[in-house]
Amino acid sequence: MRYQYFHKKSEKIPENLVEIIANRSTPRVWINKKETSIEEILKSLSHLKRFPILVVFDSHNIKNSVDDLKNLTESLENIGIYNNVGIYFRLSNDTTGKEFNQYIADKQLNCNLDNETKVVGVQSGKIPKFLLKTDWKPMSVISIGSPLRHSKTAAYANGCDLIISYTDTQPIVETKILWS
Repeated sequence: MRYQYFHKKSEKIPENLVEIIANRSTPRVWINKKETSIEEILKSLSHLKRFPILVVFDSHNIKNSVDDLKNLTESLENIGIYNNVGIYFRLSNDTTGKEFNQYIADKQLNCNLDNETKVVGVQSGKIPKFLLKTDWKPMSVISIGSPLRHSKTAAYANGCDLIISYTDTQPIVETKILWS
């Protein structure tokens, strides 16, 4: 900068998702939902010791929330996380909402929030007040279905240095690192 030019160090080209996440130059990373499973992301974050995780579900597409929650839970179980998971929102008691709420009850995804909590799930645009009053802070944020933009959840997540947008299409704004 002093001499009005920038020189980027030659780095090894990242070969896998772990290297992409570890060598990112910005806090935001986009991962293509069509080509990468949530389990691969969780394995990568586990390898990099980036737990606890805040998972943000899309509040605009309630029907996908059930499938996303099931995929998340199965993936967590596959990497060995069976407890210390809290999903801190519920859906209205229509057909989809009942299934979602019952799945949380059946899988016991409603642990009390403390420093041992590994995964917290919230709805985009809404942060529970008790989350703000505790010492719990995420080391990683995964936004499923939509990128975090202009909401209370986005403001809370900005305190984290790794925000993953796990969507079908690449966000238009602010994502520099791509993984497909």
